[in-house]
Amino acid sequence: MFYTLFSMFNPLSLIRKKPDKSFLAIDLGSSLIKISKFFFLPDNRLLLENLSTVNTPKDAVNLGMFTDLGAISSILKDYIVEGQNVIFGLSGETVFGFATTVKVKRQNPEERVSKGELRDIIKRIQELAFIEAERIQTSRVGLEDRELTMVNSGIISSRIDGVLVEDVLDKSSKYLEIGLFTSFAEKDTLSFLAELCKKLKVNFTAASSQMYALSKFLSPNYKALNAILVDFGGDKTDVGICYGGGIVSTKTLDFGGSQLTKEIASILDVEISEAEKKKIAYEEGTLGAEQIKEITSKVLNYWLLGIETVLENFDGIKVFPPKILIFGGGGLTYDLVKILKERKWYENFPFKSVPEAEIVTLKDFQNIEDPNGYLKDLRNVVPVSLGMVGLEVLK
Repeated sequence: MFYTLFSMFNPLSLIRKKPDKSFLAIDLGSSLIKISKFFFLPDNRLLLENLSTVNTPKDAVNLGMFTDLGAISSILKDYIVEGQNVIFGLSGETVFGFATTVKVKRQNPEERVSKGELRDIIKRIQELAFIEAERIQTSRVGLEDRELTMVNSGIISSRIDGVLVEDVLDKSSKYLEIGLFTSFAEKDTLSFLAELCKKLKVNFTAASSQMYALSKFLSPNYKALNAILVDFGGDKTDVGICYGGGIVSTKTLDFGGSQLTKEIASILDVEISEAEKKKIAYEEGTLGAEQIKEITSKVLNYWLLGIETVLENFDGIKVFPPKILIFGGGGLTYDLVKILKERKWYENFPFKSVPEAEIVTLKDFQNIEDPNGYLKDLRNVVPVSLGMVGLEVLK
């Protein structure tokens, strides 16, 4: 299905400048920071030259917002070069998105749709989406006073007189229907990133929803992608609904790998650092302790209940996609797929068939070359997907 970027938070408008040969994509997580360095290749492809992972400074994040500029910049300065182009990924409570569909009766149906007419319609839909985003924001406890800024916006569906088409331009019609996905982030978050780039003397090229980046990364390899995307992170699980290759809605579950670490520490009466080592050893298959397995099963039961709650809160989804793609959980990804397959949680939701949960395999991906094997670790898929955003705004 047609999916074109119409807007992205791009403060330096670098899309109009000749791109450098390389750029950085930075995933600022609440527990980990991942820095990916890409080089442009011919045929709209990228080379992933390097990926570095460092711990996020303690207390640098408060209620999903980064607050310690000095601590973050002191870590990143060892990985950047002045003047580099940088793209940031946004996830968790810092960003959310949804689809808005508008049907327009055209005044002159015999005339062909022009770029100007489509641009005006897109602008009107974005204005409606912003009103809805503000309404959503006022309902989020503790976040209601934070101002919003649009991050990504792209067409996910278009119809001419009720007929689904890939492109409405240069077509005549009485009715024009456009479905637009739009994501929003808090203004303070983007201001923090701008200040961070200023301090590091790099170019703030763009900020993007991680779910948007994931959909762009997957779509060339999963044709007409219809799937539920699940990114199991350190403290959060991001969930996105994808239709026709375009993301249509996103939600965040306040539950991630750190919950398992805390439960291991509590039950085994060990320090958090020791519990984290045991969790990682279990994920990597070097620790097969039955007790860790039981704790993991117990914690993931709660995670599944949370996923059910998240799916219940997706508005306007009449039928859920039949495929569930899991990312980010490292070795735990296999446990996530197992519990989704074994339980009949889906019976209370509008699926046309039993959903298939699977781990994304990367052997068929052609758009990013990975000579060092970083993508063998599924925890790296989400930060690396930001490279596709670089292709859009810099190429």
